[in-house]
Amino acid sequence: MPPNGRKGRKLSLEELEHVYRVVGIIKRRSSL
Repeated sequence: MPPNGRKGRKLSLEELEHVYRVVGIIKRRSSL
């Protein structure tokens, strides 16, 4: 987990991509 100090920073594209990927996996699992 990233430190809380990064909260104020904008997410990089790589971080956003990772978040979307994780969310997609979670949604897929919950829909099953």
